[in-house]
Amino acid sequence: SHESLQIILCVCELYGGYMTWVPEWLMGSPNLVTDDKFRAYLYLWFLNAVWVVIPGILLFQSCSVLTKAMSKASSGSRNRKAE
Repeated sequence: SHESLQIILCVCELYGGYMTWVPEWLMGSPNLVTDDKFRAYLYLWFLNAVWVVIPGILLFQSCSVLTKAMSKASSGSRNRKAE
């Protein structure tokens, strides 16, 4: 199903965002202009949050679908064994 691919892509996106912004943030953001608070919040927080929130929602959705499918398959196999 496409859920497996969606999980892989979402995890890659979240990891890429982490590896892009966390080292920069830990070094004190020497390459980023953070003097203007409006730009800092708009560009650094809001626009980058989109790249975390959307993959996070899709990741949760895919995991839920796969968990339900595995649960359904598991209960179906138990019913067949009982017969």
